[in-house]
Amino acid sequence: MLGTAYTVTPVTTGNPNLKPEKADTVTFGFVFQPRFVEGLQMSVDYYNIEVKDAIGTLGFQRIVTDCFNGDTSLCPFVERDPTTRVIGRVLDTYLNIAKTNVKGIDYEVQYTLRPDFVGSQTESIVIRGIAGQLLERSNQASSTGLVNDFNSGFTAGVLYPDWKANLSATYSLGNWSLLVAEEYISRSKINTTFIDAADFAAGRVLVNGATKLSPEVDDNWLPSYFNTNARLGYRYEDGDGHEWDISLFVTNLFDKHPMIIPSNATRGGSQTVSNNYDAYGRRYVLGVNFRF
Repeated sequence: MLGTAYTVTPVTTGNPNLKPEKADTVTFGFVFQPRFVEGLQMSVDYYNIEVKDAIGTLGFQRIVTDCFNGDTSLCPFVERDPTTRVIGRVLDTYLNIAKTNVKGIDYEVQYTLRPDFVGSQTESIVIRGIAGQLLERSNQASSTGLVNDFNSGFTAGVLYPDWKANLSATYSLGNWSLLVAEEYISRSKINTTFIDAADFAAGRVLVNGATKLSPEVDDNWLPSYFNTNARLGYRYEDGDGHEWDISLFVTNLFDKHPMIIPSNATRGGSQTVSNNYDAYGRRYVLGVNFRF
């Protein structure tokens, strides 16, 4: 069979035997606003969500891979030719995935300053940072199946980086304001099912005590990503209660290219994930709001 090309038909189907989802959620957080540092406010929020019988699809490749790795509950969805035993169809039906977990921490800090660079105008500087740390994102198709870990990488068309953050600074002087914001996405795996050179050197990857058989690549990582946005605004109020807001937005200020993800999930399109990486380049938007 080696070196022979075959056509496999993927089929997406519904499932009338689905059961309702059930979830256990734990969240807590705190806000810290110290009196000894005027204008400083910090908050931390933790969340842990475990969904049982979660409804979703695993994707064609995940079904074949997990069946091959020993999850027999998925093998009925892999249809083979009765004579040659070659895979002919893969049914990516909606399933009650045995368990889905997502766990993380959200951070926020804001610091407001009242400088006096220009004595005749009201001034402020607001520095704000928001960050999300993903501690766990996984699912398990059955109680005996492999635990599919999505942390730090790209799988089934979705990117799950360990860290996403946004740092912004806004300077206001009278009616004028200038905002500069920096987006950050931590380095991520190109494919969470691949084994790279470091994994192989360490003895491959063991999941549930069994060797995880996956493609091997030399480098399975996308580098960290930074993107800068800016906004210049002017606000005017007349004596009759009318208010004008004029803003110039520049998105992707330095025309940063998106990360290219070599994957079947991105083929035929932009070869990236546009909800994480900006795929449109530098662009300008002029906005005008009038209140009366």
